[in-house]
Amino acid sequence: MPELTARLARLLSPFAWRGPARSARKLHSFALAEHGSMLDLRLAAARTPSPARAAAYLRHADDEARHAHMFARRAAALAAAAGRPAPGPPRADSERLFERLGERDFLAFVHLGEDRARRQFEAYVTWFEGQGRDHDRNLFATILVDERRHGEYTRALLL
Repeated sequence: MPELTARLARLLSPFAWRGPARSARKLHSFALAEHGSMLDLRLAAARTPSPARAAAYLRHADDEARHAHMFARRAAALAAAAGRPAPGPPRADSERLFERLGERDFLAFVHLGEDRARRQFEAYVTWFEGQGRDHDRNLFATILVDERRHGEYTRALLL
C-alpha cells in the first residue's frame, strides 16, 4: 500500500502540475494542509502531559507553518504567471485530532501522514527534475528534509 502513494503521484503528476494555474491551486491546497497540521500540533503541545513531546510538537508545528508559507508563496507566484489572482494566505481549521483520537492515535495519524507525504514529495521531486522545473523541485526537496525528520521522531515516540 505505501508504494501506491508514490505510484499515483508519479502517474498523476503530468495532470496535477499541468500549467501554472493548476500548479498554483495544488500548491495552495498543500499550504492549507500544512496550516491545518500546524494548528493541530500546537493544540497537541498544549494538551500533552509530556514537556518533551510538547517541545517536539511545537518544533513540528513551526516547520508546518514554514511549509505553509513556502507553498503559499510559490502558489502566488504561479498564479501571477497565469494571470490569476493570488490565492491568499492559507487559513485552515484545526481538526482537533489530539482531543478526538487521544495522544497515541494522534501520533500514529501524524506518522502515517508524514510518511505518505514523504513518498509523494519524493515522486514530485523526481518528476519536477525530469521537467526542468528546478524551482518546484527545490521547494519539495527542501520540505522533504523536514518530512523525513517528522516521520522519524513520530516513529520513535510510537515505539
